[in-house]
Amino acid sequence: YKNIKKFLIFFALVLVLQSSLSIYLYASDNATNSTGYTVAYNNDGKLQIVQDAYLPVGSYLDLNLSAAEDLFIMDNAMYIADTGNKRILRIRLDNGKTDVLGEGFLRTPTGVAADKEGRIYVADSGNNEAYRFNTNLELEQVFTKPDTPNFGIHANYKPLKVAPSKDGGVYLINEGSVAGLVHMDRYGGFLGYFGASEVSVNPFYAMADKILTEEQKSLFLSRTPPSFATIIKGPDDLIYSVNRGNAARPVKHNIGGDNILQISQMPRVQNAMDIDVSDDGRILVLDSDGYITEITPDGYLINIFAGPSNTERAGLFTLPTGIATDHRGYIYVLDKEKNNIQIFAPTQSQSMLHKAISDYRQGNYEESITLLTEVLRVNNSSRLAHTYMGKNYVQYRDYEA
Repeated sequence: YKNIKKFLIFFALVLVLQSSLSIYLYASDNATNSTGYTVAYNNDGKLQIVQDAYLPVGSYLDLNLSAAEDLFIMDNAMYIADTGNKRILRIRLDNGKTDVLGEGFLRTPTGVAADKEGRIYVADSGNNEAYRFNTNLELEQVFTKPDTPNFGIHANYKPLKVAPSKDGGVYLINEGSVAGLVHMDRYGGFLGYFGASEVSVNPFYAMADKILTEEQKSLFLSRTPPSFATIIKGPDDLIYSVNRGNAARPVKHNIGGDNILQISQMPRVQNAMDIDVSDDGRILVLDSDGYITEITPDGYLINIFAGPSNTERAGLFTLPTGIATDHRGYIYVLDKEKNNIQIFAPTQSQSMLHKAISDYRQGNYEESITLLTEVLRVNNSSRLAHTYMGKNYVQYRDYEA
């Protein structure tokens, strides 16, 4: 009887401990073996398998999520658009404290973001509204459909994703809109469309444009720009976006809405689901197959890793919908199908590469060269490491090197 009693007490303690841990990070801090490949460009400009850039280190498994659509991290707090449960979760990354926002009020929250002041922004496609809440989770502003003629009297208004502007206003992805992002001030006033996508014209379209009549063009040539898939406000206070569809390039908008990442090497992404920008300016794009494309702040491909899986395998995904990074450079990925969040930590070589790029951008050329030398010692065929080594030498005017 005493042994049974001791066992029951021990079992109860285990359940209590497990339940408290599973709310936060239900995993070891030790990285597991990678289940997917990491690929990057070699010196010949071809993608090849390289050393692991990131390793899975943990998961949030017991948040009771339902069809969650979006993920965002700001100042050690993680925000989840728990769409199926009609709520927003705010989770402290340091102690796991969880707050719930919008129960009984939100209908279909599909986008969530926060600003440096701690205000929370939500796009609710079911209510056809967007919202701003203060740090105490109190509603401050409702962003309803603009009633001005320049928005469009008969235009649809269904906010899908949201990013804050500097003054407490919002940039919204409006379902089906190809005019650009909906830009509103802090009081909900419509400021206009921002960053409309351009229509790409290939050689066939250019030739057909000269040959066909106007009626034939309207039938055979598409003049509609692609709509936005996702947006985020970066740590530099600029808006980043990716269009829907195949072979879309991430866009870094200046204050006028134009793309300032105009380099030929800029990678394309298939069926983007979400985008994030790290504290040091790296761009990460998550696609529908679970691949993560990491890009330098200048627009060069760093690597592609992770991927799809229909089974429970660490580091792979079934239906990924959100990506975010914390101050350590750890990557968090939300899986809508598995209702969990997986966490990746950069490997040592990846951290050195990140630091080398950051040092170069900050003018610390000597430190950058030292780190890149070590990176090239491990992988001498890294096109990116050679590229930034060359950039450093240019700054020293050592053109021969």
